[in-house]
Amino acid sequence: MHFSSLFGTLATVLLSTSTLVAANPITARAPDRAPTAAECQAQLNVPAGKTLFWTGGTSKDAIKAVRERDYLKGYKRISQMWKSQSWADQYIMDINLEKDFWCACSTALAQLTTGTAYVMMPTGTGNGANFDSVWADCEWPYIGPQTQYVIRLDPSDASHKEYIRGAPPPTAPPAPPAPPAARSAAVESDGFVAFEA
Repeated sequence: MHFSSLFGTLATVLLSTSTLVAANPITARAPDRAPTAAECQAQLNVPAGKTLFWTGGTSKDAIKAVRERDYLKGYKRISQMWKSQSWADQYIMDINLEKDFWCACSTALAQLTTGTAYVMMPTGTGNGANFDSVWADCEWPYIGPQTQYVIRLDPSDASHKEYIRGAPPPTAPPAPPAPPAARSAAVESDGFVAFEA
């Protein structure tokens, strides 16, 4: 093989390999800043009325709850809503951007949430606004009026549901007992005839 053709082949292989590496979002150069909430909104596919937030626990608690609690069927966590997982990965893989990434995208999720949302949060913490957490700083303050209800779920008690935004749907009070039907009949007592009304 001639030296120039060997060099040409080697150059082609190197160029092809560098193109493959650059096309892989995980090995590509990470962005130099976290995305904005608007950029995150463009990358999220948030199903109407199916958002599950979690705080003060683990993502495993949220995953388990969705699997085991019938009322959470179809609900999703943010990590299940990316239009492109590789887009999110480029930020998650950078420890310097990860916290700002989660705050911006959690804000975007809160802004896009509609209907009824659930939050996995330990009982006795109110709405969680006093936590030092993504929920308190980046989600709860940004949930808009299009989210009618936010219901806190206790990670360890499937029956616990507490409305922290909106009131529970009203239940109809029990109907009062019906008055006795009016009757008109003759009643005989000790030889007297009386009419009951």
